[in-house]
Amino acid sequence: RILPSFDVVIENFRPDVMEALGLGAESLLEMHPRLVYCGVSGFGADGPYANRPGFDQIAQGMSGFMSLTGTDESGPTRAGIAICDLLGGIFAAHGVQLALLARERTGRGQVVHTSLLEAMVGILSWGAG
Repeated sequence: RILPSFDVVIENFRPDVMEALGLGAESLLEMHPRLVYCGVSGFGADGPYANRPGFDQIAQGMSGFMSLTGTDESGPTRAGIAICDLLGGIFAAHGVQLALLARERTGRGQVVHTSLLEAMVGILSWGAG
């Protein structure tokens, strides 16, 4: 009932959860065509790991980020902060901003998706030169 008053819906479930609740992007956009829908998951909206639960430390390891930390004695070490969670949120916020701009220009809602793993792999490229 309150959906028509929303501009943006942001969720951080595995991609199959919102669908099971009847709140997937397609269903919500059908009810509210100007909605911006943003999903943030551990490993992306599709692919072999899409429906696996994920959290920061797993994404740090799978992205290769942990190979950049630690010492020879300790081996790979997680970052002192939840860097994947932070970057996933920043990437989602940027995606939502761009989707709102697209909606302003086209009048149509948008679907945005990012993941903790995608955010980490994305920032690792910054140091690649």
